Amino acid sequence: MLTKRTVIGITFGIVISTIGLYALISSLGIQTAEIHETIQIADYLSYQFDSPAGVYETIYVKGNLFHVDITSLTETNINQDFNDELKLDWFTGSEGVNVISIKNIGNSELEVHGTLKFSTDPMLYTYHILVITAGIVIIGFSASFSIRRQKLR
Repeated sequence: MLTKRTVIGITFGIVISTIGLYALISSLGIQTAEIHETIQIADYLSYQFDSPAGVYETIYVKGNLFHVDITSLTETNINQDFNDELKLDWFTGSEGVNVISIKNIGNSELEVHGTLKFSTDPMLYTYHILVITAGIVIIGFSASFSIRRQKLR
């Protein structure tokens, strides 16, 4: 017979393990980030992501005057000012860390839209596995509440 504490603990452990398993499965493969940002006057926006080889990236910036700095370890870098609008789209040539910085140096707000694809940090896999393990440990401890103890005479 399971006690009330055991049932609550097992349910709680299953929920935690399920959350960790869902997070692990959803972080596998290439992730996509949709960008829809507004940059105020004299402010900036920066993205740093680990891009796999051969994925399609897009950035669209619209505003009065802005500075764009795109840095990649293996590809052509952009570091210049633009007026009105900028449409960039490219396929990444090789895997590596990319940094995109956009600074508003004009007198109006900037609109930034785009799609960035990136690989998940391998350290996050470890965190997801730790959450799954914590749920299993909670299930194990909860099961011990139902153990019948022999009385000593």
